[in-house]
Amino acid sequence: MSYKPASQAQDVKKKASEEIITVIRSLESQVKAALPDFLKKNTERIIRIVMTEVRKNPELVNCNRETFYGCVVQAAQLGLEPGSALGQCWILPYRNKGNLEAQLIIGYQGMVELAERTGMVTVEANVVYEKHRFRFSHGINDTLEHEPYFGLEDRGEVIGAYAIAKYADGRYKFRVLGRSDIEKARSSSKAGESKYSPWATHYAEMAQKTAVRRLFKMLPKSPEILRVQQMETQLELGESQRMDLVLKSKDAIDMEIGEPQVDGLTLEQQEALTDQK
Repeated sequence: MSYKPASQAQDVKKKASEEIITVIRSLESQVKAALPDFLKKNTERIIRIVMTEVRKNPELVNCNRETFYGCVVQAAQLGLEPGSALGQCWILPYRNKGNLEAQLIIGYQGMVELAERTGMVTVEANVVYEKHRFRFSHGINDTLEHEPYFGLEDRGEVIGAYAIAKYADGRYKFRVLGRSDIEKARSSSKAGESKYSPWATHYAEMAQKTAVRRLFKMLPKSPEILRVQQMETQLELGESQRMDLVLKSKDAIDMEIGEPQVDGLTLEQQEALTDQK
């Protein structure tokens, strides 16, 4: 059986990495065009961050190139920075129907950034641990009380998460998820079991992200929020993030911001189905 010497394999990997970085550079004009106006001055920074992610995660080099480029442009469209520094989003490799593809996963900080960018609400999310004192109720007067545990011992396992939207007029809305709800979200994520997944390295943040995502349905809508809702649903359905599909999805939202659809269902209907899983 033939095999490549270690040095030859490393040369092949290095060449592939250099090739994809060259193409990332060629995407600079597309990234700049996709970025929101207030971030266009950061085009060079975004390109550098993406190249750093490729170097940190060499398996991205082996992903379908169109899905990788789609993730880069999609992050630019949302005005979010990939990588763990800010926790806004990650570009990760995963197996989709036998093919290695790149997947853009939005993080907790990315969700909060998009919600607060509307200028209408501020969003806060927290994780609840076993030794925390936590109580909430729904009714005419909804209530939520959370007292963290600051003892010297371990605070226990994550048992839930919640997200609160605070409006300028003093109103608030919140969503609470139990551990089983969080685990359902993790199991529906195509990259949930990957060693590179933020579910493996940033579980608490992903639990918070899941709570914020559920809260999104109650928040003022923006093209970015609708895009994230559509993207999350498409990922759960196993749809690719190829460049052509990313651009097509954006065009659909630009044309009809009110009711973007996936497989004939509105996002609200898709979210309802997801919540029931």
